[in-house]
Amino acid sequence: MHRLGIKLPPLSVHDTQCWYTACGRGRGRSLADTLSQYGMRSKVDRRHNIHEQKGKHFWLTRPVTDAMNARASGDMHKLFVLQERQLKVGEAKKVQEKAQKASAASCTTLREKKAKIIHVSYPGIFMGAGGVSIRSLELRSGTNIYSRGRRKEQKFMVFYTDEKALRMVVDAERQSVPRRDWDDYWDSDGWQSDEDMM
Repeated sequence: MHRLGIKLPPLSVHDTQCWYTACGRGRGRSLADTLSQYGMRSKVDRRHNIHEQKGKHFWLTRPVTDAMNARASGDMHKLFVLQERQLKVGEAKKVQEKAQKASAASCTTLREKKAKIIHVSYPGIFMGAGGVSIRSLELRSGTNIYSRGRRKEQKFMVFYTDEKALRMVVDAERQSVPRRDWDDYWDSDGWQSDEDMM
């Protein structure tokens, strides 16, 4: 929306994922995870990437199909109930301030940071158990890292402020390669080139 010059007043938006995190429940991985933490079930099976189920052009189909509408709107009616349940949390005012600060930071990330897609040879090791390694890396580098595309493509989108931050992410990916596989990862000049990774 920021590209179209649309700005929403900060207090008019309830960011359910940032609220989930501000309540100390960790980083919300998906809408289904957030709903389950508040005693609701997701209407849509989100355990599998829709591109793996339906093909990579699923969202490009026109006219929009009933399946697309169902997927996009399946849980939207639950967001109002989710908001009510989140607002009932003790110390709601304190949590609201933290959630709004996190939501504003997310918007700033999308507006102001550069973005780069990198290839990750060993996603499981790079992310760590429950995503602990990737969250630690984000904190150390000031980046935001998200998986991108189909799982088997092993691509990640990195939002970063400067080349030093991006370099930290690239170096972390290289360090996640098991020692037994270094021969496959090594090229004549040393490590796999940045061009191969990005």
